Amino acid sequence: MNSKPNVKAGLVIECGSMFSGKSDSIRRKGKRYRFANKQVVFVKPDLDNRYDEFSVTTHNGDSVPAINVDIHSSLLLVPEIMKADIILIDEIQFFKEQLIEDIKQLITEGKRVYGAGLDMDFKGNPFPITSHLMSIADKVNKHRAVCTSCGEDAYISHKKVQNEKIVELGHTDLYQALCRSCYEKKNMD
Repeated sequence: MNSKPNVKAGLVIECGSMFSGKSDSIRRKGKRYRFANKQVVFVKPDLDNRYDEFSVTTHNGDSVPAINVDIHSSLLLVPEIMKADIILIDEIQFFKEQLIEDIKQLITEGKRVYGAGLDMDFKGNPFPITSHLMSIADKVNKHRAVCTSCGEDAYISHKKVQNEKIVELGHTDLYQALCRSCYEKKNMD
């Protein structure tokens, strides 16, 4: 008899604005699966080196070791990912389209995949990778930060500086979580 029961294959997406707890959510889930003696691996895009090159780190400083993967590469080429029962991917919005097919294959092979990422850019447009993964997910959890202007549930990651770069890594120096009303007011100024 197998002393290590299989996990239910599937995809769960944790999405929302910056500062809403998406990375913390997958960090906690990975920790739970490790307590259950599952093979767990955290994955992050190579371009996200805000805190550490080889960890998924939350904005409040909690971190777990992670594999740094080229955003153009296939996850299926990484031995640690292929050996894992549970794959937890942070900042999914930065990966290229290959990620979608890779996740489908991982699920076909009986793996449980969690993805955390922004659902919208600072202009309120959906990130294509996140949107696609949300549409094929078994479950989607929408996280909310707190609006830094009024305290309501935040809707978007507002960019504080005026430029058109869709992908620009930052923290509170560059972004703030805003509700829909406060976001609209800021964009009218």
